[in-house]
Amino acid sequence: MSRYVNTPWGQNWLNIAEPILKAADSGRLQRGLSYARGRVAEPEIGPGTATATVRGSSSYRVRITLPGPGRITADCDCPDPVWPCKHVVAVVFRLGRTIDEDPSALRTLRANDGYSADPAPEPEPEPAGNAGRTRWGSELAADALTPAEAFARPTAPRPDPVAIPDATGEPCYCPPNPRSGVDLEALEALAAIAAGTAMTALVNADVPGHQVREWPEDPQLDAVRIALHVTGPARLESLATAIGRTAAALTGESLAWTFFGPESIAILTDQWQPDPDLHHEVTTALAEFTTADGAPARVTKRMNRWTIDSHHLQLRYGRDERWYPFLRQSNKWWPAGPPATDLTEAVTRLQGSEWGQVMSQIHR
Repeated sequence: MSRYVNTPWGQNWLNIAEPILKAADSGRLQRGLSYARGRVAEPEIGPGTATATVRGSSSYRVRITLPGPGRITADCDCPDPVWPCKHVVAVVFRLGRTIDEDPSALRTLRANDGYSADPAPEPEPEPAGNAGRTRWGSELAADALTPAEAFARPTAPRPDPVAIPDATGEPCYCPPNPRSGVDLEALEALAAIAAGTAMTALVNADVPGHQVREWPEDPQLDAVRIALHVTGPARLESLATAIGRTAAALTGESLAWTFFGPESIAILTDQWQPDPDLHHEVTTALAEFTTADGAPARVTKRMNRWTIDSHHLQLRYGRDERWYPFLRQSNKWWPAGPPATDLTEAVTRLQGSEWGQVMSQIHR
């Protein structure tokens, strides 16, 4: 029995429509099945014919006819040059569901050849001694384990977990027909974004408290999410222009997303005045940084930011009471690693920030 129809009558219809379904490739079969679940209007059924409207990019009219014994034809007014289109397939499946609910519809469709809509009989049951089994079931279970034997088997060891790849690979897809008007570069970018999102979820799956983030509703923040996986300066520039940013600003925000999380991107522009007593504690902790002659490096403060000019480093204090490391490159401050809740830990991270990752993002 097909997974879409539920009765022998519905299955009989799919058997009749088999020439159509066999002519469709797997993509059209899947799309047609999807359309059948909500995009096909109730079919109009008459002797030897059925018509229905399918909602796609526009509304299309499908006609299926059974002109005589063993014959079936179908046509659709959509522009798809390949037969059968997904709309025809959708109506075939939708008719199966209609016939499930009203088997007399199949008799009407087959009126041109005197067909009886009665379904094929179920297999006869086995003689006494095998009550409750069909012959098919008996043959299938002849060499099978009993339930007791199945539950008595020892549990096999789990296979080793699949290793997480170092990086996502190149997108792989079948290019659409050039006449379809699909932007292949945009499609490749979408594939790269999907692969990068899946990679991030896979890497973070074992992190305590990790949850898959929903896509941001704010288009500008969602552009930052997309920028995490966009490759090539032209695409980055195009994305930045779409949201009124420069490519450099968008790169900085994507770095902040990577290291800080989307909720902390505001640390890039937020300036505020923390407790004045904090200044002495910070300058003491940053005394570990020295100049070439061994003297303590000069530390300057502005609002919530402490800067070590000789090392091109900066530590920012967030309203969330976390410390954020930054690196100056090309006269611009870039996020340089994950934030820390402890000042001592923050200074340690500042000394070993993720320079390689920062540089690869800045110069991509």
